[in-house]
Amino acid sequence: GAGLLDAYGAVAALALPPTISITRAPEPLSRNRRPAIEFRASRPVAFTCAVDGGAPQACASPFTVPAALRDGRHGIAVTGTDAAGRAGSSGTASFVIDTKRPRTKIVKHPRKLVRTHRRKVRESFRFRSNEAGATFVCRVDRGLQRFCGRRFSRRFGEGRHTVRVRARDRAGNVDRSPAVFRFRVKRLG
Repeated sequence: GAGLLDAYGAVAALALPPTISITRAPEPLSRNRRPAIEFRASRPVAFTCAVDGGAPQACASPFTVPAALRDGRHGIAVTGTDAAGRAGSSGTASFVIDTKRPRTKIVKHPRKLVRTHRRKVRESFRFRSNEAGATFVCRVDRGLQRFCGRRFSRRFGEGRHTVRVRARDRAGNVDRSPAVFRFRVKRLG
């Protein structure tokens, strides 16, 4: 044409899609079956969210997953479309849901009756869980619960003793019923 240029049309044709940023993703490992995600765009857009590759649905930040998710790996992707129809995506925010409680087992312990000539005897325990990376909480006799490692050792005086231990997994789930071991220390003459 006659040297006329549609500046708005030219800029629109060359403009980049909006940038979509996740500002707060769901925790990487959690017990929360309905996690939330927060996000923003570099310019005004209409957002859609897709959970686990499902159909995108209109959403706004913060977006909470509408239905409880099952245990396992999940992902949420956010897309923003501007007025010119250009779409940008956040990529997928991945996370794992774990609501199953670990199980605890005492795999090493002293005999049920420990005989000694001393006033106190050192005894050792070893614990195991069905979940990798679990930590343990121990309670000896009527004492307070304390964190303890996979291996636990302490001195016991004469009398009856009870060791209770619960596994706690990385998501924060705790064994409902502790593993329990009871024994007696008897001092010989």
